[in-house]
Amino acid sequence: MKKLLLLIIAIMPLMAMAQGEAAWWFFGENASLDFNTAAPVTGPVGSLSTIEGCSTISDSCGNLLFYSDGSTVWDNAGNPMPNGTGLSGNSTASQSAIIIPDLQNSNLYIIITVYTNVKYSVVDMSLNGGLGDVVSNQKNISIAGNTQEKIAAVKNAAGDGYWIILTKSNGRIESYPATNGMVSGGNANRVRSPNVPGIDMDDFIGQIKVSPDGTKFGFTGLDNGAVVFDYDTATGLATNAVKLGGPNIASVHTYGIEFSPNSELVYVNYNSNSINNLPVTNNIKRLYQYNTAGAAGWENNPVEISVETGEGRGALQLGIDEKIYHARTFTQNLGVVNDPNVVGTGANYVHNGVTLPATMQVREGLPPFVSSFFELDVTAFDGDRFTSSLGNEATTFCLGTNVQFESGYEELCSTSNVLWDFGDSTTSTDFSPQHAYGVAGSYTVTLTVTAFGYTTVDDQVITIEDSAVANVVPTVVLCDDDQDGMESRDLTVVENGIILGAQVAADNLISYHLSQADADANQAALTMPYNFPTGTTTLYVRITKDPAPNACVGTSTFDVVVKNRPTYAAQTNIEVCDVDNDGFSAFDLTVYEAILNGGNPADFAFAYYTSQADAFADANAISTPTDFTNTAVDSQTIFIKVIDLNAPGCDGVSQFNVVVNDTPVVGTIATQVLCDDDGNGTEDVDLSQFNTQVLNGQAAGAFVVTYYDNNIDAAAGTNAITTINVGLGTTTVFTRVNGNDCFGTGSFDIQLSETPVIGVATSITNICDENIAVGQNSFDLSVQDDQLYNGYNTSDFTLTYHATQADADTNTNPLSSIYSIPNPSGNSSILYARLENNAGGCYDVSSFEIIFESCEVIFPEGFSPNNDGVNDTFSIPGLQAQFPNFVLKIYNRAGAELYETRSENYVEFAGIPNKGLFASDGLLPVGTYFYVIQYNDPSQEDTASWVYINY
Repeated sequence: MKKLLLLIIAIMPLMAMAQGEAAWWFFGENASLDFNTAAPVTGPVGSLSTIEGCSTISDSCGNLLFYSDGSTVWDNAGNPMPNGTGLSGNSTASQSAIIIPDLQNSNLYIIITVYTNVKYSVVDMSLNGGLGDVVSNQKNISIAGNTQEKIAAVKNAAGDGYWIILTKSNGRIESYPATNGMVSGGNANRVRSPNVPGIDMDDFIGQIKVSPDGTKFGFTGLDNGAVVFDYDTATGLATNAVKLGGPNIASVHTYGIEFSPNSELVYVNYNSNSINNLPVTNNIKRLYQYNTAGAAGWENNPVEISVETGEGRGALQLGIDEKIYHARTFTQNLGVVNDPNVVGTGANYVHNGVTLPATMQVREGLPPFVSSFFELDVTAFDGDRFTSSLGNEATTFCLGTNVQFESGYEELCSTSNVLWDFGDSTTSTDFSPQHAYGVAGSYTVTLTVTAFGYTTVDDQVITIEDSAVANVVPTVVLCDDDQDGMESRDLTVVENGIILGAQVAADNLISYHLSQADADANQAALTMPYNFPTGTTTLYVRITKDPAPNACVGTSTFDVVVKNRPTYAAQTNIEVCDVDNDGFSAFDLTVYEAILNGGNPADFAFAYYTSQADAFADANAISTPTDFTNTAVDSQTIFIKVIDLNAPGCDGVSQFNVVVNDTPVVGTIATQVLCDDDGNGTEDVDLSQFNTQVLNGQAAGAFVVTYYDNNIDAAAGTNAITTINVGLGTTTVFTRVNGNDCFGTGSFDIQLSETPVIGVATSITNICDENIAVGQNSFDLSVQDDQLYNGYNTSDFTLTYHATQADADTNTNPLSSIYSIPNPSGNSSILYARLENNAGGCYDVSSFEIIFESCEVIFPEGFSPNNDGVNDTFSIPGLQAQFPNFVLKIYNRAGAELYETRSENYVEFAGIPNKGLFASDGLLPVGTYFYVIQYNDPSQEDTASWVYINY
């Protein structure tokens, strides 16, 4: 069907047009049908005997040319063509061949043959006395290998060739272009459609078809089911796969598939039995109809058109009578869908729709045809400009155009009856008439074709538009800005819109010429932008309604005047200091008017703009030039138009910049504390050390920092100092930062503080106390305070203790006055004391030694292991901590060893023996027991004593 070409066109529903090329069918075992009458009739007994694959071709008038099973080509008399054997197809293939007529040479036909690969051979009907023969050097030419048994063909969108469509063994869909008597095969020419994830399409057996209008593609695989795609005849791509489903199709086998003449319905043959090429009696054979234009979910809601039992699968094929035929294998019958455009059972399927004589038998296959054979397509183009509709189709024309009409790309048979109704009460019976409309408007053109006993009608809306109008453009005045004798102007930017007025730009072509003759002849159009010379140039406008060449034309004229523009030198910048440094400030732009007006204000006017384009176009002038705040941060160019009141039309433009300079920002400096290390009460301070802090990130090279001892000098920038002598207490220094012809001031304080002298502390030893944890040594650091304060008032100075010199210097990690550390590896360690002046933080540090001494071990004389939580074990504090190698042994009065424990696994004695006869035999009786402690330490004498156990 015709594609929508312009938004304003309405397309009526089209009926398929049966073409004579599909008027004869040879199929099955010697079967033939002739569609050249109102209903198909049996033809002669054919030479072809095939299980499945077959193909037939006739001329546009329905005269049989030849047929083939993919291996042999028979002429119209049923004889093999002289070179017509040995083709690469196979009659057991589902679709072993398809035949396409060449569009450039009416004698040539291309047979596409299929088996496990796809090849083509060329038949020249001028050979063999007009009966045709396979061209010897154009036989079995490879297109693609490793394919399924399926083939289809459709006219391409341009109408000058075909797409040959096949499926690879893995189910991948590929399209190959065919034109000029050849098929462009191989990977370099193929168009591979995208993979279809989740849908299997790898079964070799089945059919593929394209809808008559070329917009859909159908696939069946015996064990894959059926899939419908969108198809694009411009690109050869099949996309948007939809898997067909519905009731009673689980574990069934699909074979035949066909589209309705209106391309909206698709019919699929489902079978419960997968046996092929043999008679079957237990197969349930269903014919389902799917409405692709139906509501969402159409793919799973088919209508069951037919269900039969007792015969095998069968192909489906559209006929030129707009009926779909269904192969009934091993019978003399074809099923017929009589009204395949009707949704539902109204499609009227008749199982015994066609009956063949006993000399013929239907098998599984029917001959496939180029799907475009079944599409009538009304075509219109501009007969004044073109001789062919290819690539020149249109539906909108200008009044007076000779519109050429054709019945589509395929040739109609000369015996066809044709009636054109142009929608304006005029008609024609010519095959390709021309018609010129006398009044603008929309017209429904109706084509009625009667051929082969069938009548088909197609409607197309044609729009006729009035002539174009070239609205008059006012004189365009340009100024020669660079004084080179010319000025450039692109007239399409502004003037095109004036010329069009209310007309639609997309529908009109506008050109500019230097003479009326050139405009009338549509020649020597000016290229935009065009350089107009100084003076006056008269232009001739031509407006043409696209795509008409002459009928929709209007013309007009206008002048382009180029004047010399006065020139003025750029003025110096106006600069201000930014109080708040936001990049914006107010300016009086009128300060240069006295300079630019030549001393006579009455002769000139001024206007101010923020862009040169606005100044030249006199647009968006600044409304308050005496109080203008810049709109671009920091700096902005201002264009001042000098209007000579005595010579209007081409004004001079000058320019200057308004600049907002940042006022330097003086960084905030915290009070600077200095320590009087030498104790003389004064310090000389080099002030340049504070430059970086004063600049606070501002570039040192762009700014100058100076210092003063009073605020008045800082503000005036006089009597700067570089150093200052400060005494104990606070001194204020004043700063000034110069830059960008602006300055800022500030101040900060310098505080000179006394540095204390810390006292000298003596060494201290650890505290021996039963409350000290095992393995720890404690020192009371506060005993050093008096010596370290060295007479300073404790409320004015702070004393802290630290483990390292670094901690003391940074006053981090201060120690508690009761300082505890684990047993050291040596006998002493160093601690550090820091004495800091609270006023300013000046400090001094000293160190002292802490000495580690072993504390006396206290041995209890008794314990009571009665589990009351008090004195339940023979506990010796500090024993394990001070003597890491000791051994403790317990004996009774008889000298028998009862208990032993060591420092590495020390367990306090709880009255239960772990040695000798009484080991683990419960608590020992009340009494006195003896013990020995071996310290294994040369500095400590072993201990022997007694302990009393009582309960």
